[in-house]
Amino acid sequence: MKLSEIITTWHKLSSGDTVDQSNVFFRFVALWIAFNGIYGARYDKEPAEASKISEFAGEPDMFKRHTDLLASDKNYYQAVEYLAAKGVMDLSNPGDIYEIKKHKNLRQVMRCVYQIRNNLFHSGKVPGNPRDENLVDAAFTIVSKLIEPWCNPEWIDSWAEPGLSAYELSD
Repeated sequence: MKLSEIITTWHKLSSGDTVDQSNVFFRFVALWIAFNGIYGARYDKEPAEASKISEFAGEPDMFKRHTDLLASDKNYYQAVEYLAAKGVMDLSNPGDIYEIKKHKNLRQVMRCVYQIRNNLFHSGKVPGNPRDENLVDAAFTIVSKLIEPWCNPEWIDSWAEPGLSAYELSD
C-alpha cells in the first residue's frame, strides 16, 4: 500500500469518516493510552518508553500473570503464538525482526507488542490489511489481558504503598 493511502485513510477517519468502535486499531490505541498511564507513572524514573515497558515485563507479578494466562487462556496463548510464528518487523529498520524464542519470555513478547505499537503509531499499519489487523489484534489481546488487574482503581490509587500487588488484589 502506498504511503499516501495510509495517510489519507487515517486522516479521513480522524476527520469524521465512520469509525467502527469495534475496530481493533482504535481499540488498541485506546488500550495503549491506558497502558501508557500505568507504565508511565509506575516507572517514571526510567528515561525511555522501551525501558519502562521492559521494567513492567520484568516484574514478578507480570511474569506470574503472563504464565498463568499462557496456561489458562486459549486466546492469550494464540496471540503470543501468532507473534512468535513470524516475529515482528521494525518498519523503520526493515532488516530488524523482533522474535519470541520462548513463549514464557515476557520481555520478548512485550518487545514485539511494543514494535507493533511503534509500527502502527508511525504509519506502518493500515486498516484493511489482514496481516496488520491480525498483528494489532494479537497485541491488543496480550496487553488487555495482562493489564486487567492493573486497571483496578484501588490499586492505581495506592501506588504510593510499597509492595502492594495488583495481581494479588485481583485474586
